[in-house]
Amino acid sequence: MKWVLGGSSEYWMIPPLKYFRALEVASITKFPENLAQSSVTFTLLVLSCYIGEYTTMQFMKLETDISIYKKATEINSADPEAYNNLGVAYGNQGKLDEAVAAFQSALAITPDHAMVYNNLGNAYAGQGKSDEAITAYQKAIEIDPNHTMAYYNLGIVYGHQGKSDEAITAYQKAIEIDPNHTEAYSNLGIVYGNQGKSDEAITAHQKAIEIDPDPSISHYQLGIVYGNQGQLDEAITAYQKAIEIDPNHTMAYYNLGIVYGNQGQLDEAITAYQKAIEIDPNHTMAHYNLGILYGKQGELDKAVSTLQKVIKIDPDHIKAYYNLGVLYGNRGQLDKAILALQKVIEIDPSHDTAHEVLQMLKERS
Repeated sequence: MKWVLGGSSEYWMIPPLKYFRALEVASITKFPENLAQSSVTFTLLVLSCYIGEYTTMQFMKLETDISIYKKATEINSADPEAYNNLGVAYGNQGKLDEAVAAFQSALAITPDHAMVYNNLGNAYAGQGKSDEAITAYQKAIEIDPNHTMAYYNLGIVYGHQGKSDEAITAYQKAIEIDPNHTEAYSNLGIVYGNQGKSDEAITAHQKAIEIDPDPSISHYQLGIVYGNQGQLDEAITAYQKAIEIDPNHTMAYYNLGIVYGNQGQLDEAITAYQKAIEIDPNHTMAHYNLGILYGKQGELDKAVSTLQKVIKIDPDHIKAYYNLGVLYGNRGQLDKAILALQKVIEIDPSHDTAHEVLQMLKERS
C-alpha cells in the first residue's frame, strides 16, 4: 500500500508477508538414554538454518547428529524413526534432497506415519515444491485428522501460493484442534490482512497476543493492519510494543517512520528512520524516506547526501535520481540536476515527468 504525503515524497507501507513463520517439524526418537541430548536438535524449526541463524559450532553439532542417525539406520535399517530423525537433521542443515530421501525411506518402512509425511512436506516446501508439499501434508492429515502441525504448515504453503481461502481454512482447522496455537492466529491475521479484511485481521492478531504477548511479530503485524485502516495512533502503539520486545526490529522502526510522517510528526519520523538505518545501514527505503523528509524540512544538504546514499545502495533507484534532480534544480545546480534526470530517463525512458522537467532545465541552462 502506497501512502503519499504530498509533493515529491512517496511513502510505502510494507505489505503483510504471505508467510513469515518457519515450518513446524517434529521428531521421534527411540535411541538409548545417552543419546537423548542429540534429539533436542529436532525441536528446531526446519527453515531456521536458511536465514543464517546457526553458528559454526551448531553446524558441527548438526553434522554430529547426521553421523549418529546414519549409524542408527545402519544398525537397524527397519527403524522408521531413525530415518525420520536423519531427515530432520539433514533438513536442519539445509540438505533438502537428502532429507527427502530419508523421509521417503521412513515411509517405505511405515507408509502410514503422519509425522513423517509432515516432515516430508517441510522438505518439499523448503525446495519450493509447493504441490508436493501440499500432497504430503494432506496425506498426514488423512492419516491423522487431528494433526495440528500439518494443518498449520498447509496454511503456510497455501498462503505462499496466494490461495488465501485455502490458507484460512487450514489455519482455522489448526486453531480448532489447538485453540492456543499462537502462530496459526498470527498467520491467519496476515492472510486476512492480505484480503483486506482488517477487522478479522485485527481480531486474529489480538488473539495471538492474548495467548502469547512476547513475539514482536504479532505486534508488528497488528501495526500494519491499523496503519492500513488509518488508525495511526493504534499503529504507533503496536509498533512501539514490537520495538520494546525487539529493540532491533528494523521494519517496526521503518513503518513507525511512515506513520509519524503521515501524522505530520516529521521530527519523530526522522528519528524512526535513523534508528532503522542504524540497525540496517543498507535499508534503501529508510534512507530514501529520510532524504525526502530532510527536503521537506528545508535541510537540502542532508537531503542530497541521503539520497546519494540511496543510489550507492541501489544504483537504479529512479525516485532517488528524480528527487536529486529536483533538489539540484531548486538549488540552481542545473548541470547536476540535468545529469540526475538523464539517469532517470536512462533507467526508465518512459518517465514522462522526468522528460518534462529535464526540458525545462535545459531551457533555463
